[in-house]
Amino acid sequence: MSATRSIAAPPRDHGDLRHYEPKRRRALDLVRFMEQDRYLFRRKQAFIAYVERKVRRRRYNPAEGPTLWSHWLKEGLIRYLRTHPRVDGLHYTDAFLHELAQEIAEREHARVVRGDYVDMTVDGTVGPNGRPHVVRW
Repeated sequence: MSATRSIAAPPRDHGDLRHYEPKRRRALDLVRFMEQDRYLFRRKQAFIAYVERKVRRRRYNPAEGPTLWSHWLKEGLIRYLRTHPRVDGLHYTDAFLHELAQEIAEREHARVVRGDYVDMTVDGTVGPNGRPHVVRW
């Protein structure tokens, strides 16, 4: 992560976003919308489960993380622009989405390694195939 401030980090006060620069505000609006959309949230869960599997098997390549999350961001951007017709999509360039995807990939990988998602995915029981039972959030 760069020494500059993250564009995807949530603000301390989640209410008023007027004092944030436009790029940061666009990133926050997009990520908030995507996490509140049921379909996109389930897709995020699938990506997190994929990252967990790769980390557990020691096959996760951090260089592939932004590519994985950019698919989620592009899908979310399409839904966001459809539901918010007054938003100008020209501000969401590929460079902007790649930078945001890189920050999300680093943040989610750190959360997986730290074990933040363990309680949400495995309930401690074993399924019929001998693997841990996965709880659907």
